Amino acid sequence: MALESAGTSIFVACSRCATRTQHIVLEHVERSGREGYEHDFYAWEDDYQIIECRGCRTVSFRHLHSNSEDCTGPDGECRVSQELYPARVEGRRDLMDLIFVPHDVREVYQETLAAMANNQPVLAGIGIRAIVETVCREMEAEGRSLKQKIDDLASRGLLTTDGAKILHRLRTMGNRSAHAVIPHTSAQLALSMDVVEHLLQGAFIFPERVHWTLEEEA
Repeated sequence: MALESAGTSIFVACSRCATRTQHIVLEHVERSGREGYEHDFYAWEDDYQIIECRGCRTVSFRHLHSNSEDCTGPDGECRVSQELYPARVEGRRDLMDLIFVPHDVREVYQETLAAMANNQPVLAGIGIRAIVETVCREMEAEGRSLKQKIDDLASRGLLTTDGAKILHRLRTMGNRSAHAVIPHTSAQLALSMDVVEHLLQGAFIFPERVHWTLEEEA
């Protein structure tokens, strides 16, 4: 593994810019080791880095790891794994004005984002369903099942027919994650989270923003 010294420029996802940006390595610490015998051994290398985004100047942590078990090919090239802290999903940031979202909904939403960022697709799928269910509770939807509650919101005009169909798809996806332990792809989770965020904006954020804007103009 080619270790990167302080001052090296790298390109990784930024937790604030929500995209891949140029970072600089501020400090790094190397660790390596070898265990076993001459022809039967395990070797590893770690590089721990403090990095800073060259755009927003956010400081975060990066860990690179390689070991002899991941070395393949005639040249013995080793696969290098990378972990970023705090974990992040490239291309996605928290909703703006999340303060307008009720506490319980906001908590489930942020935990689901964390599951996505930490590559936990089963938990993320369950979380998306939990967001929908918590929204239904906050909007006092009636019904014994989540399906009935979604249909109730649609019948009261709080959801469009198409919106209700999409939430039913998310409900079904969450059920598969919870009961069949089926992980969904990152693309499926990203699209589902887009739908959920649109729901949160329409149900909570936009009404509050309109209210406060009109209050300021009055």
